[in-house]
Amino acid sequence: MKLDILSHYTFVVTDQSRGAQKKFSFRKFDAFKGYSKVVNYFYKKEGHKFYFKIGHLNWFVQTFGTELDPDSVKSAVQFLKSDFGERFKNWYESQDDYVLYDYQLDDIYNLDIRHGILSIFTNYGKTQMIAVISAFLMDTGKLPLIMTASDAVVKEIRDRLKSMGVPVHKGYGTSADKVNVVNCNGITSRSKYKGGGYDSYLSKVSCILVDEVERCTSKSAASIIKKCVNSVNRYGFSGTSDKSTGKIVDSMKKSSRESNRTLISLYGDSLVFKLPDKFDIKLYDVKVSNLSIPNEFFDTLADNSNVYDELLKSIFKQDSFVDILEALLDCGVFRAPIFCPLNRTKILGYWIKRLSKYYILSITGAGFIEYHDGVKKSLTIREAKDNMKDCKYHYVFGSSSSYRGLDFSNLSTALLIDGKSASVVLQVIGRTARAIAFDVLQIFPSPGVPMLNSSNYDRKKMIKRYYKNCNIEDIKYTL
Repeated sequence: MKLDILSHYTFVVTDQSRGAQKKFSFRKFDAFKGYSKVVNYFYKKEGHKFYFKIGHLNWFVQTFGTELDPDSVKSAVQFLKSDFGERFKNWYESQDDYVLYDYQLDDIYNLDIRHGILSIFTNYGKTQMIAVISAFLMDTGKLPLIMTASDAVVKEIRDRLKSMGVPVHKGYGTSADKVNVVNCNGITSRSKYKGGGYDSYLSKVSCILVDEVERCTSKSAASIIKKCVNSVNRYGFSGTSDKSTGKIVDSMKKSSRESNRTLISLYGDSLVFKLPDKFDIKLYDVKVSNLSIPNEFFDTLADNSNVYDELLKSIFKQDSFVDILEALLDCGVFRAPIFCPLNRTKILGYWIKRLSKYYILSITGAGFIEYHDGVKKSLTIREAKDNMKDCKYHYVFGSSSSYRGLDFSNLSTALLIDGKSASVVLQVIGRTARAIAFDVLQIFPSPGVPMLNSSNYDRKKMIKRYYKNCNIEDIKYTL
């Protein structure tokens, strides 16, 4: 077999041996419609040529190296090497303007591969790392591009860069003397992008830095990366790179390779994997007696309904559930604000109306909104953060926007009621992990609701695995 690296984005393998198709395929990818056009799957085939995205290069060399011609192996290994960490170290040790902790510096100093993922837990300081790396690149004449998948996170990173004196575009600019921070799912819909208006800027990008990397695997993200034709380095950051399990992203492990194939194809494997080890966590099983499945629930259920999803909606809409939210605050055991995200804005609206006497911060796609006594007030992210520092709120509700990479102080109580994947559970808890000690609450109805209890136990298992190096206390509490 012969391997040729075509670009920063793609490599091709030429194999005329029998059984080549079977050799590369661990699923019948050819069954997907439009497969030959979209390289979001494992590879695409044209005759005896197999095209892979560059993130799979390390896996391919490790797996098929003995079948490749020696020159192909040599060129692939050389391509993967990078002096990024060494150059950063030389720069950092010669300046006094930027500060990183030793453990953060060790991670960056050891970046000797040109692309990969830094799987680091929430409260590790990834935003600061991205900002300092951006400062390094600008100081050394290399243009970075910072990419994420949320407008709120875009604003947060821009604010951090500004506070450090790093030149940053206010919107999406085309001047190469400033850094662009882009929402990968927003910029590509602009007519200017579609018309090639950003191509010149993107062609000057030397390094792509990606926050919440598991959310930047769309066709839009791939399109942006592909246009950065002269980029050399590409690093993703996240506490839940494997959004299903929160485990290390490793293409040499079949389960990881299959469940993260698009992520790996764009960014490679985890170069750094750090689990938290400094937190004191109280896991509360909160037993309640006033919550149950409505008698008419199964009678009104449509044949094609998602039973679990409909069950959650029927429970969260009950007056008794709002009574539980209020009792959690009034019992004096848990610290306000209680953070309870739910991707159902209509239900959030009902909770807010019922709890109107309290100060509530809502974080959704509509922005940051404060509610109190029927008065609604829109806030900037800075105003919301300042209010959080002043301990103004009793509750923080929100959609997924509330736990996607946002940093808030004085948030130390999380109520988990929805979602079972790492990208939800661990990210929600991560908002409270700004404090060394925090509480995680789950509701257990009595008598039990099997589907709810099963989800609670699955979440608890994930939490204990991810925070296994921390102090965890299991507590049963009757409300």
